[in-house]
Amino acid sequence: MNPSAVEQVVADLEREHHDVLDRLAKLKAELAAVEARRADIENVRAGLERLGAVTVERSTISDTDRAYAQAQRTDGGSSVGRDAVAAEPATPVQRIRSTELVAQLVARAGAPMTRDEIVDRFGEEIGFPETWQNPRNAIGNALARATSRGLIASLDGDRFAGKEFELL
Repeated sequence: MNPSAVEQVVADLEREHHDVLDRLAKLKAELAAVEARRADIENVRAGLERLGAVTVERSTISDTDRAYAQAQRTDGGSSVGRDAVAAEPATPVQRIRSTELVAQLVARAGAPMTRDEIVDRFGEEIGFPETWQNPRNAIGNALARATSRGLIASLDGDRFAGKEFELL
């Protein structure tokens, strides 16, 4: 091979190497976002279960998936075990029913609650998904929807109670 052909091959390999590194960085960022979303879903599931709103069935995780996850944690995410992971059908994710959850939370309280108390209790019992950039605003919107739908009563704009308090 002549020197200019070798230089061209080296330049092509360097370009491809940089392309692969760029793709790898994008995939790692995408994986991190998906893992964060999975964690959000697990937190919401746990919150819903604590709230008693629903019983959530957990999807089964195969031993192969556990081994792959462990390998990803211990070897920094190399390809160990990647081919061994069995594909399982994805489960659909539903939106958080914040209006209904806020209404249930307020009704269960048995006494009027302030907006701040509702936000705090929602965070403690259910948890805020990472996708909510402003949880206080999201809860405020849910309170407004629950009030307009007649699910809860707004006593003075900042205090809310179950429908039974509406007549007081």
